[in-house]
Amino acid sequence: MFDQLKQLAKLKEMQSQMAAQRMIGESQGVSITLDGTMNIIDIKLNPSLDTAAQEKAVKAAFADAQHKLKSSLMKSMPGLM
Repeated sequence: MFDQLKQLAKLKEMQSQMAAQRMIGESQGVSITLDGTMNIIDIKLNPSLDTAAQEKAVKAAFADAQHKLKSSLMKSMPGLM
């Protein structure tokens, strides 16, 4: 019983650590900041890009941030992955 409570407490601590992480992805002057649960925290656009270029840059910046965040999470929790 106590072991399960300890595991639950450890999981909750890991969740809060994940949520506290921040990762920035960038492409062509566009940046997107994600938290550890993949929620978008901030987006900065590049006003010198046209609409089509902005759309591509946002997608690329998001993919970059996701990749960095996933890599960081896998390094910080090797026993779970």
